[in-house]
Amino acid sequence: MAREWLVNLPHELSEQDRKTLAHKFAQTLADRYGTIADCAIHKPTQKEIDRGADPRNFHAHIMFTTRTAAIGNNNEILLTDKADIELSDTKRHKLGMERVSVEIKEVRQLWEQLANEK
Repeated sequence: MAREWLVNLPHELSEQDRKTLAHKFAQTLADRYGTIADCAIHKPTQKEIDRGADPRNFHAHIMFTTRTAAIGNNNEILLTDKADIELSDTKRHKLGMERVSVEIKEVRQLWEQLANEK
């Protein structure tokens, strides 16, 4: 199982800066939740543009494991408990955590901050 974050990358940035921004966001969230991230950066192809797509539609699909990751005794990756962001609001309440909607807003603010810095 995975959770996807889809982020639009500013077209004003260079290709390298878009890559750096997407990877920084992915790494920050992976570190925050102890998960594994996979980042795929897309730019509109000429075929898509010819069909009417916006040529500035640079974006990244960032997939995160829904469970935290650990390294086992044989250096294998183990997926363990659900990441905090994946917990139900009931479970989060029992653990003294805010609702997941509050956390999602914080992630959106993180993206806003990182994108604006770039």
